[in-house]
Amino acid sequence: MEIPQVHFSDLKAVGCRYTVQAILLCFWEAQNVKKGSELLGVDMLLIDAQATTIQFFINVHRTSYPSQRRFGIF
Repeated sequence: MEIPQVHFSDLKAVGCRYTVQAILLCFWEAQNVKKGSELLGVDMLLIDAQATTIQFFINVHRTSYPSQRRFGIF
């Protein structure tokens, strides 16, 4: 059974169970320089097959960042 291709524009604001294949354009850590470079979270910029881009931020408290960073899972 073939999995249907889903793009960012097909997603709704409500929860869904789709997996979207995208390319990671940019990935950087957001740090608080006033508090000794304390990690605030991770910013990512993605692009899908229709050249639609999406930017999002994951708060450091929403993920076990160090262990997931090794595998690229967020």
